[in-house]
Parts: sequence; structure tokens; C-alpha cells
Amino acid sequence: MKNIKCKTIFMKAQTNISKDGILMAALNEDDLKRVSELIADLQIVRFDCGHGIHIEKPKEFIECLERV
Repeated sequence: MKNIKCKTIFMKAQTNISKDGILMAALNEDDLKRVSELIADLQIVRFDCGHGIHIEKPKEFIECLERV
């Protein structure tokens, strides 16, 4: 990731952890912090939904892409 030099949007869904302690998401807040340290020109956009942002929030997903 440190080799990414272009403007980057990172779409972050909710971080959910099961009652068994299993991460039910692509990454947690600590992972996201590490990503933001590695990619210089990073914009994080948060979504109040599960991992399938483009399915659960299609309008907001498209609006996010159009803002670039």
C-alpha cells in the first residue's frame, strides 16, 4: 500500500465483531489506521452498513465515487 501515490478513497463499512470475537468485516479500526499511515493521499468515507456497501447503500456508493 505504501506504493500507492494517487488520490485514494477508502470506503469503510461498519466494524462488527461476533459474540465469539470474530471480526465480521474487512478490517477493524486498527487496520484502518495502518492503511491511513501507508497511503499518503487517502480520504476515508464511512458507511453505516455492512461489508456490501455497493449493495446496501447504492445511491451513497455512487455519490461517493462521483465526488472524486
